[in-house]
Amino acid sequence: MKKSECSVIKLGKGEISRYREGGLSLLVYQTRDPLSDVTLVLEKERRALVMEPPCFVENLAELEQYLRTQGFKVEGLLLAYHMTGANFIKEARRYSTRNAVEFGARGRGKAMVESFAASFGSAFDSSINEVTDYIDGDSITIAGITLNIERTPDAFDFEIPAIKARYVHMLGHDVHSIIGGPGDLERELAKLERCVAKGYDLFLSSHYPAESLDDARRKIEYLRKLRHMTVQAKSAEEFKGLMLKEFPSHGGKHYLDKTAQFLFH
Repeated sequence: MKKSECSVIKLGKGEISRYREGGLSLLVYQTRDPLSDVTLVLEKERRALVMEPPCFVENLAELEQYLRTQGFKVEGLLLAYHMTGANFIKEARRYSTRNAVEFGARGRGKAMVESFAASFGSAFDSSINEVTDYIDGDSITIAGITLNIERTPDAFDFEIPAIKARYVHMLGHDVHSIIGGPGDLERELAKLERCVAKGYDLFLSSHYPAESLDDARRKIEYLRKLRHMTVQAKSAEEFKGLMLKEFPSHGGKHYLDKTAQFLFH
């Protein structure tokens, strides 16, 4: 699959980019919500797996209606960094790792959910999914589709071998990143360098449309430049100024604000 080889389905609020390879379909649902959330759906012979459900009530209803209209049987929800939306497709089993549940249901992820609920009110679905099936190994097959799991400090990323694709929580080749400190920066760089070395066709994330191998290379260059700026700058404000000058057209400036706070606290 290549990122440009898709058809676009416009819904009432969000939009789906649909990719096909052999008997497998990948739906990339851009919610157009205030957090720029993206939900992924893999479908094979009408059996489906939903990865990272939406966070807002309107999108949850829209996506569920679409999937049911298409006659997809959703056999599982894969919950990594996004644990909310407990009322979404209630009959589907919920899959996650133990560290992701600790992060999303009890730790820093839960605190973020509470913050979003306070900011967006009833439009945001703050209900936490209860996991039915823990992923204890390094791979899992759901709806006839195999995923390889790679645990992270907070949750997990995954590989979809059938379509030579890799999921990471946040990417965005022209968007600033949230970096939680020097250690986080080095981990992100090393991870992307490993991914590029494997030559994936498609990179998927929870806050950006599908991206290419070249996009991932651009993100690596961004992170290397960010590392250099942390050495050059003496304060958070100076760091932000240097980054904005170097990447004037990048979006996600609120992400850059958070990175500056983490690096220069």
